[in-house]
Amino acid sequence: MIDTAVIVATSDASTNPILPDHRPILWPVLGKPMIIQVIEPLYRLGIHNFAVLIGVEDTVALSELQRRWMPDIKIEVSMVMPGESLGLAIQRIFSAISHQSPNFILMGHNTFLDDETLASVVNSSERCMVQSASDQDSVCCVAVSVEDIASAAKGSQPKSLIEIMRALAKSTANTIKQASWHIQVNTLDDLYLLHEHLLETKEDPYILSEISDTVKIVPPVRIDPQVSIGQGSVIGPYVYLERGARVGYRAHIDHALILDRGNVDANETVQHAIIAKSGRIHLA
Repeated sequence: MIDTAVIVATSDASTNPILPDHRPILWPVLGKPMIIQVIEPLYRLGIHNFAVLIGVEDTVALSELQRRWMPDIKIEVSMVMPGESLGLAIQRIFSAISHQSPNFILMGHNTFLDDETLASVVNSSERCMVQSASDQDSVCCVAVSVEDIASAAKGSQPKSLIEIMRALAKSTANTIKQASWHIQVNTLDDLYLLHEHLLETKEDPYILSEISDTVKIVPPVRIDPQVSIGQGSVIGPYVYLERGARVGYRAHIDHALILDRGNVDANETVQHAIIAKSGRIHLA
């Protein structure tokens, strides 16, 4: 069984105009920062040692990783150094933690896949790679050794994480597993798609705020604590209301994310949109 994971949380993605206070690593996913939502399934499968590699622009994530502590978990955070390629940074991280386990899982902070496939990787005693359910050229994660990393990630030229994982898949005798589902969150459209999928896997509405009995809920829906919803509103299906969201009376919302301090006016209809305090976008 693998008990160590390396999560690469660096990217070229910039903050979105409607989420100026959120680096992509901290985009909200059902009430938690995205990086935490990636770590928690691995933790539940028995991985307690994590090395998280971040960029200098993502140092804000340090406080989140420290605050979101879970029993028996160890999270070591490192940054890509100035002038250092991603490949060399990953090799450095693996070398630093090589004493903990001969094998590791390597994946990105924005990669989500089904629990069954993830469990098969964690419980595997051999090198393996996971392909996307829809794109065989897309590698979701790999289970490899320190020696594999030293071979595939070395070099001074910058490489993306997907290029490094593809190199690992080609250079090692990996068992190939295919994810039942896989979502890579690179855009806000992807973020909504992830919420839609996660909401659909829940059997019942998840409502943590007090709401009037005049409000109609159409599952699947998640409503965080401290959400205000006006009387006569219709919420759902496929709606997530983050803590601090406000919905006016007789509003109608479906297929939407209303994030912290996002506001829906009275009598307004919102469909296929993401709304935050700084603005809104309509989904493709």
